[in-house]
Amino acid sequence: MKKLCSLLGNPEQKVNAIHVAGTNGKGSVTAILSSVLKEQGYKVGAYTSPALTTFGERIQINGIFANDNELDKYYDKITHAINALKGDPLGEPTEFEVVTALAFLYFVDNKVDIVVLEVGLGGRFDATNVIEKPLASVITSISKDHTAILGNTLQEIAAEKAGIIKKDSPIVLGKLKEDAYLTILDIAKSVGAPVFLEGDADITFHNYEGKNQVVSVNNTLLKLSLLGNHQLENLKTALKVLDAIKKQGYEIEDKVIFKSLSKVRLTGRFEILKQKEKEIVFDVAHNEASYSAFLDNLNVIYPTKKILIILGMYADKDTDKVAKLLSKTGYEIMTTTPDNERALGAKSLSDLLRKEGVKVIKTIENPKQAVLAALELNYDIICVTGSFSTVGPAKLAVQG
Repeated sequence: MKKLCSLLGNPEQKVNAIHVAGTNGKGSVTAILSSVLKEQGYKVGAYTSPALTTFGERIQINGIFANDNELDKYYDKITHAINALKGDPLGEPTEFEVVTALAFLYFVDNKVDIVVLEVGLGGRFDATNVIEKPLASVITSISKDHTAILGNTLQEIAAEKAGIIKKDSPIVLGKLKEDAYLTILDIAKSVGAPVFLEGDADITFHNYEGKNQVVSVNNTLLKLSLLGNHQLENLKTALKVLDAIKKQGYEIEDKVIFKSLSKVRLTGRFEILKQKEKEIVFDVAHNEASYSAFLDNLNVIYPTKKILIILGMYADKDTDKVAKLLSKTGYEIMTTTPDNERALGAKSLSDLLRKEGVKVIKTIENPKQAVLAALELNYDIICVTGSFSTVGPAKLAVQG
């Protein structure tokens, strides 16, 4: 990755980046930060992954996705560097490395003020970790996911994510379990990075109002467009990041923060659309921690509604743990197969769920066909969950 960036003139050294890692919550914290900074008047780049419905959503400026023509143009601009590394003894650039380098160049050419840079996987060996001095590094949460790559214990996973910590750059921590927290503190101390602990802000949930939740932040009532109790933790983390960069001279007013929170947009995180007098909830929850949060939200927001969950998961995810969570709910399930080579087949998922006592009403292989079929059934709420490759195609089908 360093060689690739060097051949492109080191665009990663020309951006002011906030680097965001974590098992869950990366996307939410990135979206909150981007919304606040844009509202303050900064030109804000955001780099996220994976895409839900269109590739350009991974590379945004002020919430506007890069279009296909722009992406093609920038790919042409970096082709010479990719070709120069063919046969390199350290290996040719991966697709993720190419897209990350392209994003850096895109942000530099468009003269963004700040880039909110989301880690793809882990941290230490991630392509985004080519940046040398971020404005702040963030670790939102630590739980077990991608264990074959990142390790089987929270300490091992924390150490991988702590690889983004840089000397003299503040590290902001979300709500972490003690083992992970202590591991990261040790690494931060050894690196020489100041630690900002998860938020001082006093945040309290009040009620739901349409597609917003009303919360108080330090006794100020405001609307937050991201739904669910877990988003209050993500908000605390984001506010601490803003404190960290304010100390570096960036102007961020409280009134701007409060105004911007009702404008945060994040696809596929308890995202609600309406179709045929039904509400459809799209949520990419795919591991034990995120699925538990999703089910908690569902119970609080729709306590009396008749709910169908369309579930499609990858074979390497916490399918057994998700099945156990679902077995305690009484919700009815339709299984499907994500549009991805890592997918667990819908029939295999159905068998696993039924062993846990979960009521599976139907198996439909294609996520698009599954959601369209569900719309014809007698349910108030339809949820599509389990992976980006389940939610994305289903959302496109609903939107037509």
